[in-house]
Amino acid sequence: FEGILTYNQIPINNYNLNSLRSEIGIYMQKQDLFSACLWENIALGNPNVKEQDVLDIFKIVGLEQFFKGLSKGFDTHIEPTGKRLSTSNVQKLLIARSLLNQPALLLLDEPMKLFADDVKQNLQNYLFGLKDVTIIFTTNDPSIIAKCDMVMHLEKGKIKSIQNTK
Repeated sequence: FEGILTYNQIPINNYNLNSLRSEIGIYMQKQDLFSACLWENIALGNPNVKEQDVLDIFKIVGLEQFFKGLSKGFDTHIEPTGKRLSTSNVQKLLIARSLLNQPALLLLDEPMKLFADDVKQNLQNYLFGLKDVTIIFTTNDPSIIAKCDMVMHLEKGKIKSIQNTK
């Protein structure tokens, strides 16, 4: 590859890695939860995470009822890969994790694939209402594509077309 990867017009090599990571939220379909309590799976060791912020995000991603049903709340043990949880709840927990720190850059891989229509609409409203956030989706979902400012069509790893939609 040739070229320079920049973030805010600054070469990526000029950034402190931890500082850069704190600005990015990532949800990939192949991510997993790990063997630890729910809080550790969501906060990822960040001491600045506040319980109310997590509960607010849970409401956005449709986890409010799920959380209310957990007798141990945030202390509930999560098994590796989220075993014993529905695929949809694992996906929602991982998306909640990516949104929690209010990142400046969100990378979301088919983020609403398994969601009911009401949860999908609520999450879309939240995401497309964010200010000063760049969101990069990989998706085939027409309802997401229709709301994006720019659409890039990739084929076999190459850009086939770029379309400004706004």
